[in-house]
Amino acid sequence: MKTGKSLTFRSILISYLVLCLAMLTVTIIGYSSSIFYVQKEIRNSAALRMREVVGKIENNIRLSYQLCDTLAVSGGLDDIALIEGNFSPQQILDSMKLKNTMSELNVQNNLCQNLHIYFLKSDSILSSNSQRREGKEDISFFCRQYGITAQDFYCWMTEENQKSYQVLSDNQIWFFRPVNDTQNNRIAVIFAEYSGSRLIGDPGAENCIYIETPEKENVIYSRKLEENQKNGYIKVEKQMSMFQWNCDMYVPNTLFYGELRRFAMILTAELLMLISVAVIGSWYFSKKTYVPVGNLISDNKKLSKKVKRKEETRECRELEKYLTGAVKNFPYA
Repeated sequence: MKTGKSLTFRSILISYLVLCLAMLTVTIIGYSSSIFYVQKEIRNSAALRMREVVGKIENNIRLSYQLCDTLAVSGGLDDIALIEGNFSPQQILDSMKLKNTMSELNVQNNLCQNLHIYFLKSDSILSSNSQRREGKEDISFFCRQYGITAQDFYCWMTEENQKSYQVLSDNQIWFFRPVNDTQNNRIAVIFAEYSGSRLIGDPGAENCIYIETPEKENVIYSRKLEENQKNGYIKVEKQMSMFQWNCDMYVPNTLFYGELRRFAMILTAELLMLISVAVIGSWYFSKKTYVPVGNLISDNKKLSKKVKRKEETRECRELEKYLTGAVKNFPYA
């Protein structure tokens, strides 16, 4: 009886499990396509955000050069640039007026963190955020503040490029704009100072932007990621039109993995529910189904016993007839 019940339960359970497997297969295919779609949407969204950020960076650079162009033609710069040696009190006063003009232009445009002008003849620097002029004896101190050598500084100030840049240590960058006299001789260099985060702006609370130069030696960034942290981000790349820079955006894939975890939880819950329903349903229906089936088996056994007894009785009668001579042939072996 137990064997019959076990077979009935097992056959119903297998039927349920096959049905559950079919349902799970459809669910897995559906959720897998959904996850693929979510990842695709994350990349598309990051690409759109990337275009916005790159457009803003390039616009900031253009506006910075426009600011430098405006400062180059403003009154007072040419006069101060022609001064050699030490400044007289009046010339110091004129330089302070130029510094105020630099500060006003920078405040009006709200772009760079600082504006500097290097005057070649007097070998001095005037900065919008400084209350004093950096004389020849202060150049080395000025360079140390930015982690560069005086030799590198003078090399940059004499480069032939009309518009160039230089990435400094500590995530800072300078954009240079030379100023020439009427004979096309260089008399000054205006350079706008940015930090990486100021130039890039806000790419999003969790996103990170990295800008690589063509040489891939100098990098500026909105915030720094360690190499082991980059594994938790989706990388989107875009080539910039200015200076042939390459811009990389790192988008946290927590949204993607969040969807993946949610899918795993739903799949696990669905699997447990289906197995529970299959076991309980199989037990219930096997119990219901086995009652008539069990009766049939029992009746079949009873009939088999009766048939067997009748067969044995007939054999005995035939044997008796054979032994008494009533019949000459015995049909059973």
